Amino acid sequence: MTLVGGQPFDKLRPSGWSWLHEGDRLDQHMLCAVVDVAHMVTTSAIKNGDLRQARAAAELASLAAPHEEIPRLDLAAVAAAEGHAREAERILRDDVCDRSDDGEAPTELSERTEGIINAMTPLERRKPELLKASRKRRIAAGAGVPVQEVNRLLNQFEQMQKMMKMMKSGGLAKMMRGMKGMMPGKR
Repeated sequence: MTLVGGQPFDKLRPSGWSWLHEGDRLDQHMLCAVVDVAHMVTTSAIKNGDLRQARAAAELASLAAPHEEIPRLDLAAVAAAEGHAREAERILRDDVCDRSDDGEAPTELSERTEGIINAMTPLERRKPELLKASRKRRIAAGAGVPVQEVNRLLNQFEQMQKMMKMMKSGGLAKMMRGMKGMMPGKR
């Protein structure tokens, strides 16, 4: 984790490394790997009570992948574990639920997300629990993305469903107490 200093390959010269953007996107694989490892470190550190390490890993993932939601959810979980409920609420409200580049509600999905959703059958959209490895591979191929991106979208959807259900049934305090159980890999 100490080798990560920002987004993978963000300092490439404009005319170089064109192979990186053709075919299988190595930069996206590296980005997914950084976020996944940081997420595992964060959740493990929270579980073990090492909040300094948890915050460092979550902030590093946020630096490497500023447009991903998992690092933001991790930052909210760390803030909640540190006893900063208002910070956790702000992160969830501003950086996850109402996030957009211009401060307004998003008007449309990103092309990659839309491609993944369009590659699903109507039944798969209604029942994402049907998506096992072979279906995920078909969807990824149809959308032109790695399987990791399909998994990431499904994880984000599942986390948002749980968050919305918790907010309906008891508000923020209950949500913060349950945050540890919401994180993928902590089931």
